[in-house]
Amino acid sequence: MKIKEFNCHKIAEGVASGKALVSSDDICFYMIEPKTGIVIEKGHDL
Repeated sequence: MKIKEFNCHKIAEGVASGKALVSSDDICFYMIEPKTGIVIEKGHDL
């Protein structure tokens, strides 16, 4: 497995690790169903 390191804009302090969900489209968190995590934005690549 190839490991990559990503830097991103912080919205909270701390450190995290794990699998990343990568999209070529921007992710607007208000366009995600909170209970399921499904992207509900029409035309989004996810």
